[in-house]
Amino acid sequence: MNFIMIRMICLLFIFYSLAVFSQDCMVKVNITVKSNDYIEKLKADIFINDNFVGKGNAALSLPKGKYKIKAVEDVLRWDSRVILDSLIIDDCTKDISLSYNFEEEILLTTLPEDAYVYSNDKLIGHTPLFISPHLNNIKISKRGFLDKIFNSGEELNSKTIELDFVGTVNNESFFKSDMFKILLGTLTTFGGISAYYKIKADKKFDEYQITGQTKLLDETRRYDLISGISFGLLQLNFGVLIYYFLMD
Repeated sequence: MNFIMIRMICLLFIFYSLAVFSQDCMVKVNITVKSNDYIEKLKADIFINDNFVGKGNAALSLPKGKYKIKAVEDVLRWDSRVILDSLIIDDCTKDISLSYNFEEEILLTTLPEDAYVYSNDKLIGHTPLFISPHLNNIKISKRGFLDKIFNSGEELNSKTIELDFVGTVNNESFFKSDMFKILLGTLTTFGGISAYYKIKADKKFDEYQITGQTKLLDETRRYDLISGISFGLLQLNFGVLIYYFLMD
């Protein structure tokens, strides 16, 4: 009987020891996330089971179990990339090191800048722009310049793409052109007409107030109408003049 009791006590001790050991079993986990120079400065956010654990790298101890790992490239970017992975810990004898690497991006620049960038006929942005080297069918387009087409982002190799100008060059200064002379002449004419008929309208209205003649009031309205039309044409003329001035 005593032997059976001792045996049961030993078994209970073993089971208890295993339970305590399993509860205290912790594994050191090191996670490193690498990226390009731009993102490296910001450091990717690392999450385990949706809990934030570090930026760029994380070192922690975890018990046995299953975990979801998420690395977010840059939470400030609308197109931020995400790495998802899972981790199962069933062995407490070995530490775990995990390394992730966001795909290297290429900085696409053009001369001149602000060119449209398409991939598979879909607009992805304007230069300067970070793009993936694995993008296909890339087209760079800008009004007045010849389109540039590349099969993949790897062909760009982070170099500045010089666009070939195919538009027309106007060597003549706008201020020396006939258009400037015409606009300036009509601007002066419309201004003079507007001012002339406005003065006449004011005089006729003053006479109307003195005499009360309806004819004078009709003439006042007619002169005001002519002055108003001339002033409208003056504003239109001035707008065209400013447009050509800015386009020169």
